[in-house]
Amino acid sequence: MSRASLLLLSPTRDRALAVAFGIRLRTLRRQCFLTQEDLADRCRLSRTTIRRLEAGEVRPRVHTVTALATGLHVDAADLIPDPAHFWAEEKRP
Repeated sequence: MSRASLLLLSPTRDRALAVAFGIRLRTLRRQCFLTQEDLADRCRLSRTTIRRLEAGEVRPRVHTVTALATGLHVDAADLIPDPAHFWAEEKRP
């Protein structure tokens, strides 16, 4: 399944995806020994944006994922949670 199919998720799964993205972002940021402010500066984003992403309050836009990946020196795909997990839960009875 492609990651593009995540667009077909229910609002509940959409929220779960945002939370999973935030957990991955926080984990990668901490592995780089960066504060939210440090990462925000590297990515030219606000610290509030980093906080909201890590809390799963907002879904990241493509340009934001790209900026974060560049700032963390990882592939953008490393930030995206595995869609199979969310798709499988969506199909459960």
